[in-house]
Amino acid sequence: PSATSQEPLCRGCCSACRGHHRLHRRRPERHRLGCGLPELGRRLRLLETSPRTAGPQFDVAVLIDLAAEREIDLTVEQWSQLRTGAGSAEVPVRVLYAVAEYTGVAVGYLTDLADKGLAEATEAQLELRSAIREVGGESVLARSVGDVSPAGLRAIAASLRAAHRGSSD
Repeated sequence: PSATSQEPLCRGCCSACRGHHRLHRRRPERHRLGCGLPELGRRLRLLETSPRTAGPQFDVAVLIDLAAEREIDLTVEQWSQLRTGAGSAEVPVRVLYAVAEYTGVAVGYLTDLADKGLAEATEAQLELRSAIREVGGESVLARSVGDVSPAGLRAIAASLRAAHRGSSD
């Protein structure tokens, strides 16, 4: 990106990082997370264990292949560091975009760690996907729910699980 780019700045990092982005007036090629690395790691681990919107369960080899198709460098070692919240405080933004695309979540869930509302909504959707998968439904059905609150999505997930448990007794 050029120094005159009008793309929005990332917001999921510490105030020092946000000041750095304002200084350069551009969207960074590398996202500086600093104190947000543990939270990013938690979110990445959640995505690894949650059903994707389409296709088979999460597979880091497939993610790495997707990244390579988009000319994004990502190795198993780098992924391991990201998911554990270790390593460099700077994360290539393109890696986060690839992860969001592969897992079917909004990129803001990975780039704007300060947005608690987006985190709650995304994690409720992930919980619903898991419930649908547990009861034998297809994760694509979760898209038909529409604009339901995070609490509503969690209630639907709990109802699905309870109904499934009741039918298997």
